[in-house]
Amino acid sequence: MQAVLISLTLILLTASTSLAQGLGRLFPEPITWPTLRERLDVVAPSDAQLVQIAEEHDRYLQAFEILSDGRIATYLDESGGFGALSQSDPEVAERFVAQAGGIRREIAALDDVLFSAVGQMLGDTQQSGLERIQQRRTRDRMMIRSAGLIIPVSVPRMELRDAIEWSNLDEPSRTAVEFMLTDWENARTDLLRRWVQASDRTESELMKVVAELNDRQQNFSVESPPTQDEIAALISTFQNAQQNALEEIQPRVDALQRQSVKGMNALADVLPQESRLKTLMKVARSAVPPSAVAAAVRGANRQNLDDMTLMEIRTIEEAWESDATPLVIDFVEAQWKDDAATREVRMSAEGEDGNLTFDLPDRNYSREVREQWKARHDQAIDAIASLVPDMDVDQLVQAGSNKEDAQTPSQNIETNTTVIVTSSSGSDGEGTEGTVIVGTSVSSDEGNPMDRLSVLKTIPAITHGTVEAIERDLKLNDSQRATLETLHATHESSRLAMETERAAERQEWEAEAQAKMESGGEQNQTSMMEMAMIMMTPISREGLEELDDAFYDGVESLASDPALARPWRLSRMRRLAVDGGGMMSASIDMMGVPDDRWKVDLLELIQSIDLDEDEYAIARETIAEWHESATAALIALRDQRDALESSMQEMVSAAQNGGSMNIDMEAAMKVQQLQQELQSDRSELSAINAELVSELESALRHPVQVRRAWMQMAFPGLATKDPFLERFARASNVPDLSDEQRLAIATLRAEHEDAWWTETSEAVSAITSNTEVPANDQEAFFQAQRVRQKADRHTFARREAGLKRLEQLRNVLNEQQLARTKGLPDPPEQTRVAFPF
Repeated sequence: MQAVLISLTLILLTASTSLAQGLGRLFPEPITWPTLRERLDVVAPSDAQLVQIAEEHDRYLQAFEILSDGRIATYLDESGGFGALSQSDPEVAERFVAQAGGIRREIAALDDVLFSAVGQMLGDTQQSGLERIQQRRTRDRMMIRSAGLIIPVSVPRMELRDAIEWSNLDEPSRTAVEFMLTDWENARTDLLRRWVQASDRTESELMKVVAELNDRQQNFSVESPPTQDEIAALISTFQNAQQNALEEIQPRVDALQRQSVKGMNALADVLPQESRLKTLMKVARSAVPPSAVAAAVRGANRQNLDDMTLMEIRTIEEAWESDATPLVIDFVEAQWKDDAATREVRMSAEGEDGNLTFDLPDRNYSREVREQWKARHDQAIDAIASLVPDMDVDQLVQAGSNKEDAQTPSQNIETNTTVIVTSSSGSDGEGTEGTVIVGTSVSSDEGNPMDRLSVLKTIPAITHGTVEAIERDLKLNDSQRATLETLHATHESSRLAMETERAAERQEWEAEAQAKMESGGEQNQTSMMEMAMIMMTPISREGLEELDDAFYDGVESLASDPALARPWRLSRMRRLAVDGGGMMSASIDMMGVPDDRWKVDLLELIQSIDLDEDEYAIARETIAEWHESATAALIALRDQRDALESSMQEMVSAAQNGGSMNIDMEAAMKVQQLQQELQSDRSELSAINAELVSELESALRHPVQVRRAWMQMAFPGLATKDPFLERFARASNVPDLSDEQRLAIATLRAEHEDAWWTETSEAVSAITSNTEVPANDQEAFFQAQRVRQKADRHTFARREAGLKRLEQLRNVLNEQQLARTKGLPDPPEQTRVAFPF
């Protein structure tokens, strides 16, 4: 465990910038159909050309599949899914670096074949646009570098073209912007190529050092832990090698940063005044706080003000946009400066137990620009509000709010996969600037850690769906149903009052920590850690058990046989046991495969299937003896998880004075033991659940329904709700469809559902067929990565096939019919389950 902790801590503490940018993945993925189709807009292909290109893209994906099944799969299997990073022999690590370079060249060759074929389908006037598209793909490929994980640099992940709303530009503006972008993109491609060359030169040497570190840790164990001097030597060796690599790479990164700033300034110069701020905020993404000025202006415009006042408000807005535009660029530069300061953090081993300690640097540059932004922003808002009678600032902004507020940048927070701690501070990633996230969950039931945070702030309710299921199960009459509704209303009222009171207490703690965090000074990062610890601790559920007992006692009194109601009480106990625990203990799911078989509630499963009365009775009888044992097992798992949470809290702490982080290695050993026990007990329960699911499949008339319902509960990160079905339903409900159209839609839907579940079953099989027992925790970590990568390949193929059929579905409808379906847009991309490195 110490070996894993030291290796990953050394890397992750200095790699957060790269991870936030999406760097660190071993190989580029194939260019997807939505990406290719969208970028082809610049060449305006005809419908016939688009059909030909789609067919060529299918051949491209097939060729990529062959490469993935062959050389890439062999590389990942032999390297444990992490390439050279996981090796302990420097020569082997060097060989894996060379092999990775060869695979990247093969991927580039596949791309070249695709674009060459597409070029033959296009006319002469479309060729220059295709060159732009191919050059963009080249840049995208170059950004996927595994060395980015251990060489912490802020490579600008910036593509100006993506932020431009071309439909809002007139022809002269489009020409000027295109001319400017052509020069900028050519220069960026050249600079990225130089950065890649420098990275490749340093990667081999750095990976050999990592291999040496791995080798030196082979003899570490619980019985023979490393000494303080040994840990200090490991840290020093790694950080010195990293510094040598930075000296080679950083000048190339500096050039890319300068060129990015130059591009933002040039783009601002050629864009119309009204588009500048909005466009640059999209370029900067999460580096810039959201703006409420546009909402305030809209709110003022809705108040029947006279023309003179409206003109004055527009003048205020234009002045704000003029002043805010250079601040956006300042924000981006400040992020890079703060990232550079983060790279200066030095880790040390202190105390006889060899604990790891490192400073948490402040992000002073970003804070300074943020203060300037806030002052100018508030000035503009106040000036607008002063011209609108009988409305304060909040009322004015609320009056102008809408869902598509143009100047609110995307705040999507990607999963930060860390074992110990990392700071989501990438200058161009979509993390939250300056936030410290400890032990972030990569739980398979909550793909986004923010979902887990919201769970911690609530006390789970007994849902109306559960109440309705109890009514059906117990065959209640009207009077009994009314009594049950009263019981539920009483429970919900008390639960909500409990949750509201405790959430308010928690909010007070958060407000106090927030005030400290915003106060600045040397303690700022420590305050951020305090805030993180509060956010990751669930609110108390004290008293909930008594509320539940009162409800289910009432339910049993309504049943003809109290034993009929017992499974529902136990189901509630199981649900609370699964939902329990804090944010840090949730990170255990990161170490293994995304497998929730142990969580599956078989009573909920049979409720989700369309069964007649006889089959439902058979299903209930099949799982009758399961309820008590499964409930006891889940309660024991909850207790183990609580113990794990406490141990992880002890393992990672922020010093109250000095703004430093401490990792207690002795507590880490306890964490390892608790993790092993928890995983073992989960596996036992998973096996029991899977066996009963097989019995249900044999006993019921529609085993496919059982299998699919089980997959959705056991592997929610893979067997997700099919978002394409809603598009097919929307198309089917369009009025005035011809019989031919209805047949085409039904055929496409049937083909899609069959393909969707085939790939989903393959993704699940990648997990369930993995029966190899790892020799140790480190091998288990690598094994889990390979399983996740294999599952991701199937979900990728599933989405690509769905998108192609969705394209065909759009072509079935005429222009008016398609408009009624809101264009049948592509569903959002699914989150990958593999670690991003």
